[in-house]
Amino acid sequence: MALATRLLLVAFVCLLFADRVSAFGAGEVAGTSEFNGYVWRHGDIVEALRYLPASFVTHYRFSTLERRQIYFGNWLRDFSQIIDTTGLDNVPEPVLRAIVSIMGFLEFGFATDEFEVTRERLGCYTHVEHIDNPKGYPSNAKEIDERLRGPLDPRELEFDPKTGMKNYIANSGKGWDTSADYVTRELRECIRLGREKDPKSKKEAFIHLGAALHTLEDFSAHSNFTELCLHELGEHDVFAFVGEACRVKTPRWRSRMVPPIVTGTFGMLDIFHSILGEADDMAILQCKGSLQNLENELNLGEIAFQHIFDLLKAAIQAISKLASKTNDPILQQLETVGVLFKKAEEEKQSSTAASSLDANQLWQTIEPIFYLHDRIKKWIQERTEQHDADPLSEESSTSKPITLLGGLTSFGGAGNNYSLHAIAEMTRVIRSRKHQTGLVLANGGVLSWQHALCLSAQSRRNNSTYLKREVLDNGDVSQGPAFTPTAQGEAVIETYTVDYDRKGPKLGHVIGRLVENGQRFIANHGDEHTLATLASTNGEPIGMKGRVNRADDGRNLFTLSASAKL
Repeated sequence: MALATRLLLVAFVCLLFADRVSAFGAGEVAGTSEFNGYVWRHGDIVEALRYLPASFVTHYRFSTLERRQIYFGNWLRDFSQIIDTTGLDNVPEPVLRAIVSIMGFLEFGFATDEFEVTRERLGCYTHVEHIDNPKGYPSNAKEIDERLRGPLDPRELEFDPKTGMKNYIANSGKGWDTSADYVTRELRECIRLGREKDPKSKKEAFIHLGAALHTLEDFSAHSNFTELCLHELGEHDVFAFVGEACRVKTPRWRSRMVPPIVTGTFGMLDIFHSILGEADDMAILQCKGSLQNLENELNLGEIAFQHIFDLLKAAIQAISKLASKTNDPILQQLETVGVLFKKAEEEKQSSTAASSLDANQLWQTIEPIFYLHDRIKKWIQERTEQHDADPLSEESSTSKPITLLGGLTSFGGAGNNYSLHAIAEMTRVIRSRKHQTGLVLANGGVLSWQHALCLSAQSRRNNSTYLKREVLDNGDVSQGPAFTPTAQGEAVIETYTVDYDRKGPKLGHVIGRLVENGQRFIANHGDEHTLATLASTNGEPIGMKGRVNRADDGRNLFTLSASAKL
């Protein structure tokens, strides 16, 4: 039997025992979410370490804190994308780093020591970390930050005939950096630090391991690898995100022409989701704001720091006596925090001049608060884990709120694998006869202009056959109502949307039908009452009646009656 055939059979047998999978992004899927077990993200994948020993000799397992340290290195690679030309042109690097520090605190519950977002750990955007296509990246990026990549070498975009991949992915030693080089560097640094007996080096080793895992996980999520696997399984109608003429020849005796492996380019969409994606998950969509969330995490309230300091010190001293410890390290750390706060208070009282905002002082201002919180929380967690011998008994203590996008912080590669796997999973569920119909929503127009896909297990009512390859042309599509560019008279809202600016609702857009002749029209809001009604979350404006008129500037303006209520 040929080697390729044997490998395919082995892979097929493994898949028989595999659970359902989907594409993944940064973060974790909450245990209470309906998508738990169907959708996987970087944070969920690292939790596989719960079932793997850190050493096959001692069978020592990764603790919860160590797994979080590994994921912290993974998580940083997504958020390093904001340290790019677009962000640095407008905001100083220390401020951007402070924003990531706050997000890291909300995600991990720590912000100092091995969870501190330093300049070196955060780094900056590099295409090799995410296997991004460097085409179109600014050639003058090093003028903004010397850590950013230099001008593009055209050879980076050529295909490697040995692998069928772009040269920037894995064709090393040719004068440009590759993703394969990056993974190798991170793993070697992880091994080097891990061999040192210093606990601090061990923590750094975990961060480098997480960074390497991030790039490996991005290979399938940011490329057309999944589509090419479907091709190998006989699904040749799956679009491979390259043109029909873009083919490479496979090596060895089974040479044939196949689509190459490609990835997408990096752009504003990635930066936007790097900054706001996790913030939406953790704070913005909650009923309380992010500042309130931060205050609750710190548990400081309005009590004076000295009062809290004295209470904590007394409690730790009492516990240390029970544990027969005369010199507990946490007491020394607590004393250090007290000195920091006292020094800061003295500097505040002695300063008479008005202080100006210094980006480099931002972290110095908030670090003592994080430092105190982290020392106490780690002290409790480490002592709790000493009595936990069951690797399967741990449950996540934090749940993430459900969002429409599922928390995908970086779209990244060629096409949207996130939606592709949603379609595949929905098809599987329908074929299992658990449900008759299914609705799959795309991510806001990124997948296609048609934002929803309806699937059904029922046959057509007219018993007509389905088209195999041909698509419906315009002649076969049922025609909608007549459209009029100039509308006048009583009308009904069919659908609508609202544009916002920093102050609130700015412009309403209405698609409606004239009551007199049923013609469809497009209009803007006609007055502030109509705009406020469209933007309200207390009811549904669809179906409400009003009047549309032609404005002097040529626009249609739709106005609800003053008595109209949601």
